[in-house]
Amino acid sequence: MQREGQDVDAFDLHYLASGTAAGTVILLKEARWKESDVPALLGSLDEDFLPDMDLDHGNLNYTVVLFFVRLTLQGFRTTSTLFMKQKIVPALALLLFSTLPCAFPLEIEGVKIPPQSSVNGQSLSLNGSGLRTVSIAFIPIKAYVAAFYTPSPLKSEEAVLASPGPLQFTFTFLKSVSKTQAVNAWQSQIQTSMTYTYPGLEKDRTAFIGMFGAINQGGTEMIQLVGSETQVYDNGKLKGRIQGREFQKAFLSVWFGSNPVQQDLKAALLGN
Repeated sequence: MQREGQDVDAFDLHYLASGTAAGTVILLKEARWKESDVPALLGSLDEDFLPDMDLDHGNLNYTVVLFFVRLTLQGFRTTSTLFMKQKIVPALALLLFSTLPCAFPLEIEGVKIPPQSSVNGQSLSLNGSGLRTVSIAFIPIKAYVAAFYTPSPLKSEEAVLASPGPLQFTFTFLKSVSKTQAVNAWQSQIQTSMTYTYPGLEKDRTAFIGMFGAINQGGTEMIQLVGSETQVYDNGKLKGRIQGREFQKAFLSVWFGSNPVQQDLKAALLGN
């Protein structure tokens, strides 16, 4: 739908085998929609597109999403607010999740990013995700897609450090890399961006980097911070553990410290 030549919303409708219908309405934030506009909009859609459906008889439900998406060459960020209206009840039910970092599945560079994950049986939500690029001979190379999962929204370095966890990082590679390339990449990232140090860091850092091997295109590296333990998964296999909260702080400083591996990736992982 357009208003004064500008896109203001999009509408998707599916008729289900049960004889009901499910619709998704996406309202563009730039169009300055208000919560009070939603009932009238849904009513007009019912009249124009769904003459065989009745809003009050429970055979129709809508998901209304108010969102703004920004895509850059080096990152992907979302800020979303989800409204859901279930027509099973007569009144309009609006559920507002103002702090939800991702209300729908994302896809970056062909990598589908699940909105949720689980660590030791605890459900985590996607806090943010983004694209890591590196420059080789001044040519930007898309390296991997990073996703950060948390038990509750974390919007700052301080909030991340204060979180009891568990926390999970998933890195999906866009190109195949050898073991040497993987090790060199971690060494470079850590040397450049690990701003938190402590006695014994060198030993822990060497053990951590040694856990990574060759990765095929589409392969993953995953880091889970559980309690005071850092668990390293390479290609889906647990490769080892680093003990101690100190190493976790050092690892987190790579992404959220004063000199992160990539400023816009830091912001994307924080959902900003």
